Amino acid sequence: MDLQENPQTGFLEAQRLGNVGFSSEKKVKFLQLCQEYVDKYKNFPPTHEIAKATGITSRCFYLHLKEDPKFKQAWKEIQLGLQAHFTQKIGEKANTKQGTLANLAALRFLESGSWNPNQGLNPVSHDSPTKRIMEHFNEYIDAEIVPESSTNPTNNKQITGGNNGNSGA
Repeated sequence: MDLQENPQTGFLEAQRLGNVGFSSEKKVKFLQLCQEYVDKYKNFPPTHEIAKATGITSRCFYLHLKEDPKFKQAWKEIQLGLQAHFTQKIGEKANTKQGTLANLAALRFLESGSWNPNQGLNPVSHDSPTKRIMEHFNEYIDAEIVPESSTNPTNNKQITGGNNGNSGA
């Protein structure tokens, strides 16, 4: 695809007859609609619907994200704002001990840059929501899930009293 920078916006656009492609003006409109959706609903915008409202396809949107670094950065700014909102909400919910495991999974997804699977969560600050969630988990005892005793022959021995099941005979 032959893309050229628009001097007014800095976004890349295809030079087509009739300006049918994903022009800089359409990119600005797309980003505005996404930000309006985020501001109103505090959720990720439905890019396929916004693409359609902007007059492009979802495929075109993702192609331009790949090809246009300034457009990608503007899109990333919208995502980062929403990510910060979700991170704060997860931290607030973790303080109430509701749905902590699900929140931790969501936090790992949202804060993937802060997560090192080999070393656990690496909080950015001393009072971050991530740190508060991890402190909440410190009060639990680590356990291992084992098969049910009826299906595991090594666990079928009954222990009674001090004789470990022996009748003493």
